[in-house]
Amino acid sequence: MARQSPPEHDAQRVRTSTFARFIDGLFWFRIGGLVALLLVLITNDPLRHAVMRMLFSR
Repeated sequence: MARQSPPEHDAQRVRTSTFARFIDGLFWFRIGGLVALLLVLITNDPLRHAVMRMLFSR
């Protein structure tokens, strides 16, 4: 016996899922950027040393 949800609840769920999809896209975009940055740092030795000196300067 499926219970019908009120229409305003459906609209709210759609809006929330769109917002969640937007946040999820930002999350994966940021993860992709971090992965690309790590790949560049791994393959580019002088840049890696410069970043290490900048981050861990005494």
